[in-house]
Amino acid sequence: MSDTKVSTANFSVNKRLMTKTRKRAIKTNYNLENGSFFHPKKFYSSKYIAHLLHQLGIPSHIRGHRYLCEGIHLVCDHENTIFSMTKEMYPKIAGKFDTTATGVEKAIRYAIEISCLRADLELMEEIFGNSINLDKAKPTNSEFVITIANKIRFDE
Repeated sequence: MSDTKVSTANFSVNKRLMTKTRKRAIKTNYNLENGSFFHPKKFYSSKYIAHLLHQLGIPSHIRGHRYLCEGIHLVCDHENTIFSMTKEMYPKIAGKFDTTATGVEKAIRYAIEISCLRADLELMEEIFGNSINLDKAKPTNSEFVITIANKIRFDE
């Protein structure tokens, strides 16, 4: 009889410890399934963004590719950048790469134009959906950056 009480008490203690462990795991980004730590912004890595841009037909040797990677990082990290791309995003990228904001905007526009010519249409439709008619027009710089950032942010 006393063994049953002890095992029941141990069970309730273990249950409380597991609940505390799960809460602590959520706070510290500890993955309980495989026992490793993960960063909540792991999908924002430069490799993942560069790979996605490459799939969209943007070659890595053009300046717009680097500027788009940086811009997508900015939008993923600071959501308010979406609302003032010309006042915030382009100057930040220009400062990092020692160029002008106008040059950044033109290079991004050129990269998007190349993407519309080279990309797999099924992938473009999967990413952009019905928001843009790819037969008639290419996406604007802000539409492109925001859509890619949202795909990366919400991709699981």
